[in-house]
Amino acid sequence: MTLRPQAHDIIRTWALYTIIKSKLHHDDIPWKNIMISGHVLFKKGEKISKSKGQAMLTPEELINKYSADAVRFWACRASLGKDVQFDENEIQNGKKLITKLYNACNFVFMNLSDYNYSTIDVNLELTDKWILYRTQETVDKMNSYLEKFEFGIAMSEFEKFFWSDFCDNYLELVKDRIYKPEKYGNDKKLAGQYTLYKTMNTIIKLLAPYLPHITEELYQEYFRKNENTISIHLTKYPSNVFEYQDDKDYIYKGIDVSLQIVELVRKFKTENKISMGKEVENIIIKSNKEQIEFLNKIKDDIIGITRAKNINFLENDLLEVNVIL
Repeated sequence: MTLRPQAHDIIRTWALYTIIKSKLHHDDIPWKNIMISGHVLFKKGEKISKSKGQAMLTPEELINKYSADAVRFWACRASLGKDVQFDENEIQNGKKLITKLYNACNFVFMNLSDYNYSTIDVNLELTDKWILYRTQETVDKMNSYLEKFEFGIAMSEFEKFFWSDFCDNYLELVKDRIYKPEKYGNDKKLAGQYTLYKTMNTIIKLLAPYLPHITEELYQEYFRKNENTISIHLTKYPSNVFEYQDDKDYIYKGIDVSLQIVELVRKFKTENKISMGKEVENIIIKSNKEQIEFLNKIKDDIIGITRAKNINFLENDLLEVNVIL
C-alpha cells in the first residue's frame, strides 16, 4: 500500500504514531501518500451517533433502501479534508444516475444490432468528432483529479459530460441518422454506431470505481462478448480514447452555435406548448458566413434533433432563429 486514507481527527494520533514508529523501527516511511477525508455530519451539524437516535442512518440501512452504488455515489462526491452533511436527496441523485446510465446503454445497444464491432475505418461526422473530443477531455480531467485523489471533483466533471453533452445533446443529434439510413446514408449511420459504442464503453469504465455493480452488469450484458477482459474491474482505466486534431477548436465553436440553435427551437416549442417530437415545417437560421458554413456540414443532425422538415440559412451578423410550423 502506498496510500493511507483517513479522516482529519486522527492526524495527531494514528497518522503521527505510524510515521514515527515506522521511522524508528524500520528507518523508512510507512506510505507515500495520505488522503484525509472529513466526517459525515447530521443535518444540524453534529456527528452521526446511535446514542442520539440516528441509527436509521447506518450504511446497512442506506444500502438496503437505495442500493450500494447509490450510497457510493453520494459518498464519492465529498471533498477531501471537509466534513459533509448527510443528504438523502444526493443518494436519490445517485439512483437517478444509475437509471440514466442503464437506459442510455440500452438505447445504444438497441441501435447496434446490425453493427460490426470490428469496425475501425469510419468517416466520422463533425458531431461524432465533437463527442469523442469531449470524451477525451473528460478522461484527461478525471485522470488529473484522480491522481490528486480528488475523486469528488472528478465525478463532477463526469456528470457534466454525461448528462449534458452525451445524453441531452449527442444522443438526440445522432438518433435520426441511425434510425433513417435510407434518408441520410449508411456511412453516416455507421459513423454514429462506431461513436456510440466507443463513447459508451469509455463511460462505464470511467464510472466503474464509483458504481462498481451497475457498470459490471452492463459490461457483462453488452460489452463482454466484444472485449478481451472477463470483468470491467480488470480493464485499464481510460486514458487515450481519441486523438485531438487541428479541427478541435473549429468543431467546438460550431457545436456551441448548433446547441444554441437547438435550445432556441426547444424554447419555442415549450412556449407554444408543442411536443419536442413534433415536426416543424421550416427553421430559418440567420448567422455569419463562417457559422453557416459549419452548420451546413451538420445540417442533417440539426434537422434530426429539431424535427424540422427543412432548414434555410441566411447571412446575418447576429444569430437569429425563426421556427415556422
